Amino acid sequence: QGKPVPRELDKLIEVQAGEGTPLANTMINRKFASVDSAESYVKNSLRGRQPHKLVSEFATKIGWNLTIYARDINARTVKNAAGIFLTCTWKDGMSPYQNLCGTIYVLGKPIKGLPGQVLTSYRLWGMLNFIYDAMDLFGDASPPHPILLNWAKEYRRGRWEPMGGNGGINLYEDDIDACKSDKTVPMA
Repeated sequence: QGKPVPRELDKLIEVQAGEGTPLANTMINRKFASVDSAESYVKNSLRGRQPHKLVSEFATKIGWNLTIYARDINARTVKNAAGIFLTCTWKDGMSPYQNLCGTIYVLGKPIKGLPGQVLTSYRLWGMLNFIYDAMDLFGDASPPHPILLNWAKEYRRGRWEPMGGNGGINLYEDDIDACKSDKTVPMA
């Protein structure tokens, strides 16, 4: 008998601000009883301010619906490189949120997934690697680049690997507790 199938929408990844490479942002896995509880946590973390809800075109192309909650999309504080990369467009690789700042919060579920697929910090790190590698392809051909289309297909099959290697991280990890390099915090 297999392990219980975790619910798809009760995991929230908190991605702290950090400039430079999006692969270095600290991520915290948070577990919630419901999506409503997760959204309430986000609103409380933003001190009651209504968050901006953003989407990731890249994540959609590789099989995931992500909702990115951000407080500041045009501020002068420390930028969030991961948030900027997650909001890059599939068409030209540019983000409409070049000044996205502060901590972001990411909820996600697979578009057509197998039971048990959940968003973990390792999966999100893998998505960021995908986008990071894809940036080298823009400008070489009219979008979307044929190589990028092939990579997206391989990612959906669970076979894509970053050009720089995976650093021993399972990019397709579904067990939030197995994401040992990050913190996992159970929430109400």
